[in-house]
Amino acid sequence: MASGHSSILLKDLVISATSTGLFDADGNSLDSANIIGSGNYAYSPTITLSPKSIEHLLTATCQGCTVEIKLEMSPDGVNWCPCALSSGNNCEFECTADVGDCTTQPIDVPVLQYVRVKIGNAGSSGGTCTVRINFTLN
Repeated sequence: MASGHSSILLKDLVISATSTGLFDADGNSLDSANIIGSGNYAYSPTITLSPKSIEHLLTATCQGCTVEIKLEMSPDGVNWCPCALSSGNNCEFECTADVGDCTTQPIDVPVLQYVRVKIGNAGSSGGTCTVRINFTLN
């Protein structure tokens, strides 16, 4: 799997009870979002992938935080569903509190044109996270 290109879904997101730059489930911008604690989630901005993108890989580089990241995709940018891998599991992972922790999830299924990540269930305030979708152009 070669990944020569990427799109940033979240850049240097500060994990807090008032995280900024996030959206609600309907795509409305939030002034701030609490992503700390069980069941607290918000969403990245929507990214439109090139129809020529293949070999997708979800990556997150996080520092000083524990947070869950789940990839969602949509055919129209309105109706969202979890990205299910060929194993039947969803494309998701948890970043740990290690400094410079880099987590990857190969996506072994076709990805729809619109993608976003659902982020939350953070263990505590503090730390930052950058999330990308890497891909090759066919």
